[in-house]
Amino acid sequence: MINRYSDERITNIWSDQYRFNFYQKIELKLIEYFSQNKDIKLSSPYPNIKNIREHELKTKHEVVAFLKDMQSRLLEDEHKAMLHYGLTSSDIIDTTFSYQIRESLNVLITQLQETLNILSNRIKEFSNINTLGRTHGRIAEQMPLSMRFQHLKEEILYCTEFLTTKGLVGKLKGPVGYSHLDPQDEKTILNSLDLRPATFTTQIIPRHHYAQVMSSMAILAACFERFAISIRLLSIDEVNEWSETKTAGQYGSSSMPHKTNPVLSERICGLSRIIRSHSNAAIENIPLWLERDISHSSVERIIWPDSFHLLLQIIKDMNQILKKLSVNTQNILEKNTLYEAKSSSHKKMLTLQEQGKSRFEAYECSSKQVNIQKKD
Repeated sequence: MINRYSDERITNIWSDQYRFNFYQKIELKLIEYFSQNKDIKLSSPYPNIKNIREHELKTKHEVVAFLKDMQSRLLEDEHKAMLHYGLTSSDIIDTTFSYQIRESLNVLITQLQETLNILSNRIKEFSNINTLGRTHGRIAEQMPLSMRFQHLKEEILYCTEFLTTKGLVGKLKGPVGYSHLDPQDEKTILNSLDLRPATFTTQIIPRHHYAQVMSSMAILAACFERFAISIRLLSIDEVNEWSETKTAGQYGSSSMPHKTNPVLSERICGLSRIIRSHSNAAIENIPLWLERDISHSSVERIIWPDSFHLLLQIIKDMNQILKKLSVNTQNILEKNTLYEAKSSSHKKMLTLQEQGKSRFEAYECSSKQVNIQKKD
């Protein structure tokens, strides 16, 4: 991810050092379990990335290169004998992958909590002000201004139900998903890593587990995009109901001094498009050849850390917008009065129905009243 949209927390989770450290953690849990020894001695505590890369030049296989580095640091022969016992590369790759996704989701959820708090404050702030609702871009009925904030809050709450770690699983079943470990052994080891076994696997964890998470991230990004589009539309000069606040020293244009542009809202819309494209790639990673192929690997190295960086940027941008969103309440109230006839036509129709007129008689009468007021 380019520095402009990167977050250090996500960078750390998806770093080579974090990944190799967790590979080692899995291997140590395996050795501890079968040797019944909690004190596995290593000549140095962490994987040596330089050594791994040097091994990889020859092996052309990153996990084998990692295992060579780890074996060279294990001091006891009995522990070396149990290294990677019964496993295949995808066991440690995918189990680590699930853990990285889970840790990244925790960062997102923490950031989203701030969004929910800001929205709750905005809902209270504008609960007593009505605004013109618009459908098809045209004036509809009046509605509480707070509803627009409430809608985003409900969308976030809905999406976070699916951004949970309950669908994330580990795997220690070896080649082609046929376990050389007793299922209870696998469960015990994975539970010690705070993960649970997949209900079924091929040589990899089936990618529907991950596609569901990525799809949920794309949906959440689209919900933020929907709100950002509302900000952009309502900040059009001819509408001027709310807008992003221009900060001190900020330029809206290099040539037009008067410009104040919804730049953060537009960025949210742009970044959301990228996450949507990544969700498509995640779904395309589901149909692999038979028990596995490796076509998903290069895709996942890119789309997962990038999507977490981008979604976190979207959330941070939206938090900044919401905190300082400028709401032109005077203009909103003036428009409520100006377009009162249009915005109350439905209520008038209902009143006529209550007085005994048929649905379409009431509809026509209400329509005529609006047209008369327009002429006046």
